[in-house]
Amino acid sequence: MINSITRATHKGFTLIELMISIVILGIIAAIAIPTYKTYVSNAKIAEAYPTIDELSKRQISFFSDQKYFESSTWAYPQLVWDDPDNRPNRRFDYTTPAGKILADGTECSAAICDGHVFDQLSLGFSMTTSSPSGTKCQQELEQEELGIKLVDNMDWTIIRAMQRMDPVNTTTTCTFLFRHILVSPDTNGVPVTSPVLKINLGK
Repeated sequence: MINSITRATHKGFTLIELMISIVILGIIAAIAIPTYKTYVSNAKIAEAYPTIDELSKRQISFFSDQKYFESSTWAYPQLVWDDPDNRPNRRFDYTTPAGKILADGTECSAAICDGHVFDQLSLGFSMTTSSPSGTKCQQELEQEELGIKLVDNMDWTIIRAMQRMDPVNTTTTCTFLFRHILVSPDTNGVPVTSPVLKINLGK
């Protein structure tokens, strides 16, 4: 009896099949990579919202006691955490510029408002921050860009968070999140808080 042995025939991919596979992988990558970058960026930005909320509460509490907002060029972590020696990691730089406008429209300064340190909104703001690579992003913002209109008898503060989301990149584009709190006759003397807004700055 003769046993016939059937040998399996091994067949590889053809060039066309390989090209089709590469094209499909390229399409998937083109869709997935931007989506992933957006996800990572949103995860980083999520840090800022609760911190801005906490700073807002502290500023409103400070105003209720002192009748003006506290101006701080380094709001993190003094206004947020009671133990600065054990502060958590952070991605953003937080500041709380603040000012007061008198009944005659004059903006307060240390010279005319009992030595208190106030910012002048009419001069705009120079937004500057650093990154792990040492590169800084800097941008000038006017009051109109911040959504604030100067009125007499107004107290104001801006809770702001700013940082470069891509420390490896050599560009100086930054993500800037902010909220302003206003007290004026238009608000019946009650602090009114804006939503948190996000814009990109720099080039």
